[in-house]
Amino acid sequence: MDRMDYEKAVNTYATMVYRIAFSYTNSKYDAEDILQEVFLKLLQTSTNFSNEEHVKHWLVRVTINQGKNLHKSFWKRNVEVSEPGTFELEWKEEREKRLYEELQQLPGKYRVMLHLYYFEGYRTREIAEMFHMRASTVNTRIDRGRKLLRELLEEDEKNGCKKNGYERKGILL
Repeated sequence: MDRMDYEKAVNTYATMVYRIAFSYTNSKYDAEDILQEVFLKLLQTSTNFSNEEHVKHWLVRVTINQGKNLHKSFWKRNVEVSEPGTFELEWKEEREKRLYEELQQLPGKYRVMLHLYYFEGYRTREIAEMFHMRASTVNTRIDRGRKLLRELLEEDEKNGCKKNGYERKGILL
């Protein structure tokens, strides 16, 4: 990959990689580390990419692998670090930001699946290939994640927050 292609990939996909990493880790600092690692691997790879979709899929897969590696590390297994779950990204609409923040409260196995499905636009089959699992398992996790998200939103509504507008990304709650 030449310099121009690399810079184009960074400019095009850095936000996507960061959001997926954040969804996976629920940590701003870990997401930044993963972002750097992913683009370092892209710079060092000898893979010949056939098109932009191939680059995007490769970046998503490497991001997921880096998230898994981070969770397996000695540090993550043995050290508890307290960190606020803040996330500084620009959103087109406030509703998207609020929905994304609610999504971050879900367990990782649901959070990542919902993020890839709704925010990145991947189909169930594609997510299943990325995670090396059956499409039915992905469907189940998306359905259970939706149910948990619905419960969170209903709880927020009871506590005075408005639920209105959470269907923005097509999540049927």
